[in-house]
Amino acid sequence: MLSIVKRQSVYYFRVRIPADVRKHFPAGEIMKSLHTRLYRQAKSGTSIFLKRS
Repeated sequence: MLSIVKRQSVYYFRVRIPADVRKHFPAGEIMKSLHTRLYRQAKSGTSIFLKRS
């Protein structure tokens, strides 16, 4: 599940790790700061994390 979360007025990109691969990650989720306080910029900033090679 992908989502944008606001913590202390800064937006973060959050991804929950599926149960079948969770044993390979130290936590059940990955959170990365989008370094913005504006939702519009945060929404467009998530594309950085969703690009595939």
